[in-house]
Amino acid sequence: MTKAYVGNVDDPSQVRNADKKVKDREWNEAQDAKSVLQTAGGRRLLWRILTYCRVFESVYDERPNKIAYNSGRQDTGHFITGIIAFAGEEYLLRMMKEAAGLDEVENNDAQNQTETEE
Repeated sequence: MTKAYVGNVDDPSQVRNADKKVKDREWNEAQDAKSVLQTAGGRRLLWRILTYCRVFESVYDERPNKIAYNSGRQDTGHFITGIIAFAGEEYLLRMMKEAAGLDEVENNDAQNQTETEE
C-alpha cells in the first residue's frame, strides 16, 4: 500500500513537499534502473523477462482465460518497459540490438573501420 504524501490538499506547502518527494522517488528509480541497465548482464536479464512477458507478441489465444493470463503477464512487461524507457530510451534500443545480435555486428564494423583508417 502506498502512503499518501499529502494530508491536506489545500495546504500549498504539503503539495510542494509531495511534488518534491515524487520527483525524488522517480529520480531514485531511474538511477536504480540505470545501474542495472549499464551492465550487459542486467540488460540480458531484463530482456529475458520482457521476452517471458511477451511484450512484443499478441495476447490472443483461443481460450479466453488464457487471453486474460497472457494480458496480465504482458502488462507486467509493459511496466518494466516503462521503467527502462524512463531511465533512458537508448537502453531499450540497445537491448533490442543486443538480443538481435546487431550490437555485436555494429561494434565489429566500428572496430574494422578504425583499423582500416589507421
